[in-house]
Amino acid sequence: MQSTAAKRYAAALYELAAETNNASDINRQLALLAQVWEENEVLRQFLTNPRCSLAEKKELITHLAQEARLHQFVVNTLFLMLEKGRITILPAVSRSYTEYDDQSNNRVRGHCRSATSLGTGERKLLEQVLTKLSKASEVILTVETDASLMAGFILSYRGVTVDGSLSGSLGRLHRQMLESSHNN
Repeated sequence: MQSTAAKRYAAALYELAAETNNASDINRQLALLAQVWEENEVLRQFLTNPRCSLAEKKELITHLAQEARLHQFVVNTLFLMLEKGRITILPAVSRSYTEYDDQSNNRVRGHCRSATSLGTGERKLLEQVLTKLSKASEVILTVETDASLMAGFILSYRGVTVDGSLSGSLGRLHRQMLESSHNN
């Protein structure tokens, strides 16, 4: 249910932002707000505390908006979320908004887990492969090292996973061996 609400807020905000050519700026602002939300427990507690009045909460948002120079669309969305008791879905709204922005800009976000640290050339090659696979005009790739893979990598994007790791290969081989022993 929270996911549905987050998508609705994000869709409405994205539509307004796109009409005024502010979509990318608002995306950055929402990402920053979601990060602050996740990292600042005092802020979360204040904005979700039923003992604090709506006026106090809006005053804090107004102050934060001035300091961070937030777009009025973002401020209005935050106010609406406060009024409806949905401020806790702020990170989900940010993620959904980013999905709309990525889709609109033919951008793909990928995540790579690699057994070893990737060099610049390997990373660029992986980005080229991801561009070709996804047919995206822009690729944003995050990479992390995961020694448990033994060798190779696992690449994920848009719900697709490409497992080129040694541990994945060994797992597939193990399953094939089990299946063939059950069939005999």
